[in-house]
Amino acid sequence: MPVELAYGVLRSESPMFRYCYAQAQSRNPELEGAVAVTFNVDPNGKVKRAKLEPTTTLSDRKVAQCVVERLSKAQFPQPDEGSISVSASIDFAPPSSVLEDTASSAQNVAPAATVTPSNVLASNQNFPSAITVDGTSVYWTNSGVYPDSNGSVMKTPLAGGAWTTLASALNYPNGIAVDRTYVYWTEWYGGTVKRLPLGGGKPMTIVSDAGTPGDLVVDDTSIYWTDTRGRIMKLGLSGGTPTVLASGQSPSAIAVDKTSVYWTNIGSGTVMKVPLRGGAPTTLAIVQGRAHGIALDATNVYWTSGFGTVMKVPLGGGAPTRLALGQGGADGIAVDATSVYWANYTTGTVMKIASAGGVPTMLASEQPNPIALAVRAGTVYWANRAPMGESGTIAKIGAR
Repeated sequence: MPVELAYGVLRSESPMFRYCYAQAQSRNPELEGAVAVTFNVDPNGKVKRAKLEPTTTLSDRKVAQCVVERLSKAQFPQPDEGSISVSASIDFAPPSSVLEDTASSAQNVAPAATVTPSNVLASNQNFPSAITVDGTSVYWTNSGVYPDSNGSVMKTPLAGGAWTTLASALNYPNGIAVDRTYVYWTEWYGGTVKRLPLGGGKPMTIVSDAGTPGDLVVDDTSIYWTDTRGRIMKLGLSGGTPTVLASGQSPSAIAVDKTSVYWTNIGSGTVMKVPLRGGAPTTLAIVQGRAHGIALDATNVYWTSGFGTVMKVPLGGGAPTRLALGQGGADGIAVDATSVYWANYTTGTVMKIASAGGVPTMLASEQPNPIALAVRAGTVYWANRAPMGESGTIAKIGAR
């Protein structure tokens, strides 16, 4: 199994690891260090014999043991060569100590608005993971908690109201996308891509052997998704055989425009694209730190990185531009005609900056692990994943 694929799986489990760390931060806010682990992945992709290594530097052993317990439940792609052994180091630090040169280059930030109960569109959600919007509704996936098949696909009106369960008893649903007719989603541990009508109905499996699929997008002709086999995949909306657009990647997030598919690589820290019809992938940027979320406008690709930065590069390639730094756990990202928006998972903030650059604005603070967001008609919608054992929420706020 390429190391990039292992990074991708560990990335998917990072909210579980962060939960372990968050419990200890209440006792020691300055806690930092690395948890070094070794484990085997058996022929079915199951983790066996996960254990701590002496090189672990994190002083809180409860956190370290929690990480091992969470890791033991992870699902990896089936190795080509039978069982394999993996070594990994998982780093933890307070947000201020893991950011790129913040001491010398920190930006001013405009203060946040208040998120009131009227801004909360849905509460008591089970580990929200991804979110999207159309002209009438907000849609999201609740991943649930593995190995229980208790995930769901949900929707609620943009203006608020009762939320509706479109599909339930799902096996860790992950990415989500909508078109004029259907809502589509991936099931990480189910290894499937599914859809159902926007108004509800019976889910239909459209890809049954999707590996471990992650993020998902749709355009007028096709759906596109990432998987932990290191592939970028495509399938026509009318069905057929999926096409491999790229392989040997470590994809995290995916986006599409009229000519190309774009994605971030969590392992290699690159931003990539490939033509819709297929061909050789192009590297648009090499990132310092792992690349996370991705979004597009008419001229640029935007992404968040593991070093707490928000970046952009022209669609055709060129010199990357840093828009923001010092962001704690920058993750999901979205754009509109004038601005870039992102969620800071670790610091619990939802942020905005002009796409041309400037001073970041904090739209919301004190959010419980915001992970994904979308923007439409001047309103930002986001999913608060919340620590393990607490209920997630879906919230919104005016972007202007």
